[in-house]
Amino acid sequence: MKTTVALFCTILLLGTTSLAQSVRVELRYGEREFSLKDSTTKHMGKEIQFSTLRFYLSGFSLFYNDSMVWQETNSYHLIDAAQPESQTWELELPKDLTYNTMRFNIGIDSTTSCSGAMGGDLDPTKGMFWSWNSGYINFKLEGNYADCPSRNHQFEYHLGGYAHPYATLQQLMVAAAPDKPIDLHMDLARFLNGLNLEKEYRVMSPGLKAFEMAVKSREICTNALKK
Repeated sequence: MKTTVALFCTILLLGTTSLAQSVRVELRYGEREFSLKDSTTKHMGKEIQFSTLRFYLSGFSLFYNDSMVWQETNSYHLIDAAQPESQTWELELPKDLTYNTMRFNIGIDSTTSCSGAMGGDLDPTKGMFWSWNSGYINFKLEGNYADCPSRNHQFEYHLGGYAHPYATLQQLMVAAAPDKPIDLHMDLARFLNGLNLEKEYRVMSPGLKAFEMAVKSREICTNALKK
């Protein structure tokens, strides 16, 4: 009987000392939901189809005004358009935590990249790790575009690199509130906006072009706080 009461009290205590903050990544292409199963659309008036979309979100932390109040440990989330379950998770927070903004990165930080291949979402079998001296691919987009001069009209963007001056990690700050789920609306059309796939259709290594396109990847986050 004492054991049962003690176990009940422990469960009750755990239930009242933590709070689950849900985070959901909503992939979009303009006005419609994005799905690899139905990814054929138009870019600059020509047919485009996507076969791969993966990117890392990492370094999640919460702030109240300018003060950090919480930081996620082992904060690495691989978002894969082919795996809808990768687009939703929960942050386990202390109960009664007060915050109004959330900071996170698109990509993997230099310290982690320099540590070599790791496990979980950082496992190299996920297809997002180059090598110890190049690190992780932060953002991967592949598909076919009618006017691409490449074989099978394929375009490939593997954006990564952690070394100065072409470090590709991008940091964002968005609104957050304890009583509202956080929806990150990631709009792929904004990334492709103005991009000439007839001339710029392959980026496969760190460098200036990967850096420029990584900066552009910041534009895909269009909304954060679910009303």
